[in-house]
Amino acid sequence: MKKFIAYFDILGYGERIKQKNIDEEYVIQKRLLEEIREIIEKNAKKRADFHTVSFSDTHIFYTNDISEDAFEMIIKSSLIFMLLAAVRGRPYLPVRGAIHYGDFMADYGNSIFIGEGLRKAYEFEKNQDWMGCLISDLCYEQVKDFEIFKFFVKEQVLFSYSVPFKEDKRENRYVVNIESFPRIWGDKCKHMLVTKPEFIENVFMNKGEGDDGLLSLNGGARRKMENTKEFFTYARKKNNTAKGL
Repeated sequence: MKKFIAYFDILGYGERIKQKNIDEEYVIQKRLLEEIREIIEKNAKKRADFHTVSFSDTHIFYTNDISEDAFEMIIKSSLIFMLLAAVRGRPYLPVRGAIHYGDFMADYGNSIFIGEGLRKAYEFEKNQDWMGCLISDLCYEQVKDFEIFKFFVKEQVLFSYSVPFKEDKRENRYVVNIESFPRIWGDKCKHMLVTKPEFIENVFMNKGEGDDGLLSLNGGARRKMENTKEFFTYARKKNNTAKGL
């Protein structure tokens, strides 16, 4: 059965897990997923069936179908996850993701998760070279006439951007705009914005409050960080235009 699938990885996780206590890491990731569910249940006007699968540094969100309500849920849950990972990770966690749609079967009882949709979502995610989340072309074709998609574009939750891929490639895709969070979930969330360049650097270094960070900014990590800063500069201009500033 076809579903919307959001596939996320925590960047720099191999180095991070060497330095973290596994029990502490479990608590951090469990808390993130619990907070996502809590925000959705308290704020979503309509709650389509929504599921999560997590293993190691990978977090997968998926819906039961490809309805308009399901698309709204997959975008909002992705937006929440990206933001909370960055500002609530303690230490902060940079994540990269892709939203796709396609065949996917989940059998929790036997721990079987298979489907072409899942495989493609994984490929789209791993080939990007930044902290961000794109929508696949196939997913775009499925949702472009949805009223909620048009609303998200109008509110700058989604917009077309030249996404940085590995091997110095760029391709235009619709992407999820973290800065739109307050417009979707309310002004009470303004303090969560992560667009300051120094904060983005802290996220990539896995810094918590008052520490020096777990990760060093090697060539690959620094390139991802600079690509991310470039995106947020662009997103800030888009947001200001949307507000008439």
